[in-house]
Amino acid sequence: MHTSNSVTLLLAVVFAFSFTTTSEVVAQPPDIDFAYKPIYTQSQPESVFAQRRTHIANALDNKMMALVFSADKRNRQNDVYYPYRQSSNMLYLTGIEVPDIILMIAKSEDSVHQIVFCRERNIRAEVWSGLRPGLDGIRAKGFSDVRPIETFSAVMDSILTPEWIVCVESTLPTPIVVNPVSQEPHYMSEAGRTYLREKWPNIGVNTSILQRLLGNMRVRKNEYEVQLLNTAVGITGESYSDVMKLVQPGLTEHQVRAHIEFGFAKRGAQTVGFPSIVATGNNTCIVHYTEATDTLQDGDLLLMDCGAEFDGYTADVTRTIPVNGTFSREQALVYTLVLKAQDSAIAACTVGANFRDPGQIATTIIANGLLELGITSSKDETRWYFPHGTSHYLGLDVHDITTTYALDAGSVLTVEPGIYIPVGSPCDPKWWGIGIRIEDDVLVTKNGPVNLSEQIPRTIEAIEHTMQ
Repeated sequence: MHTSNSVTLLLAVVFAFSFTTTSEVVAQPPDIDFAYKPIYTQSQPESVFAQRRTHIANALDNKMMALVFSADKRNRQNDVYYPYRQSSNMLYLTGIEVPDIILMIAKSEDSVHQIVFCRERNIRAEVWSGLRPGLDGIRAKGFSDVRPIETFSAVMDSILTPEWIVCVESTLPTPIVVNPVSQEPHYMSEAGRTYLREKWPNIGVNTSILQRLLGNMRVRKNEYEVQLLNTAVGITGESYSDVMKLVQPGLTEHQVRAHIEFGFAKRGAQTVGFPSIVATGNNTCIVHYTEATDTLQDGDLLLMDCGAEFDGYTADVTRTIPVNGTFSREQALVYTLVLKAQDSAIAACTVGANFRDPGQIATTIIANGLLELGITSSKDETRWYFPHGTSHYLGLDVHDITTTYALDAGSVLTVEPGIYIPVGSPCDPKWWGIGIRIEDDVLVTKNGPVNLSEQIPRTIEAIEHTMQ
């Protein structure tokens, strides 16, 4: 009786397992397909990407190759991954937004080869992990030579001779990985260079030419890029205005951040351009505060440094507002000083000016103002309360790459002076806990600077009016 029951149970388990396995196979018939849809709406024509690649090809010498790699998939924990974001250089040159892509531009004496290497489609895998364009999808974007990524090494073998120079990015999308045991940093770009030199020992490997070319190109935005930035800034501004109307004591920083990012999503932004900074109280004095765990208190300030990303281009705007809707006397004095410094710095964003000029102007104004308010006793103390520069370039990255310090028409940069007086500072305690930063996105034109985010309430009067 015992043996018979055991056999019956074993047969039942085998039958159940067989049924489950068979049903999984049947659930994925081989003729099912999905139409691939790009993540980004591609507001720039394919001809723009082609022109950029042609510019790279024209700048290369004979027997010189440029390689651009897609971003890797970032692991969040265990078998869960972060939402994918393509490397900015790959987006800039191709508009392709999926992983496992290599762009090769090889220039010989009589020809230029543009080859894209990518994964073949695997319909059954796509059911689980998302759609991919495959070779045909990449060809549809205007690439005539698209090959399986597995053929990359063989193609390199067929092209490279000892006279060739291979140009790679100086920092790959993931620049550093730290070994958790040894705590030693592994520089991924260096690992890539080492591989190239070992695999093809007679070639040259250059890490500056391509980065310089891309920096010179990306710093000057075309009309499509300006429009994309305008859209990202507009989404950010409308979301800020919404939040200004609902901020009140008792909300948490996390709730405010959620409202801002919901505003981004409902207005069409695909994601945020960087981790949102939402800080209140003494947290406003931490430049890159991202924890968002505290509660808004009556009488405190709220600093919001956020940016919507639209079709790969990100805004970066900061507004500082009073939690209760009205600036205190001390808060208003510091805010007025920061705004004065910012207005003067924005005015200095002109063609031919040095990238550092706006920051130097803002620093001078803030140094004099802190002395007048009695917060400092000498200009040497200015950096205690204004520890950062005022500007960085903006575009596909929140800190966009560049190779020049001369402002030119088409450049977009931030202007963001700030004053931060944490509790315990060596000044009158009436100033403690005041952290104020005002940041706007400025387009440099031949006719002077254009503040793309000027419509977002930024004066004391406009902020208080919006909040009340």
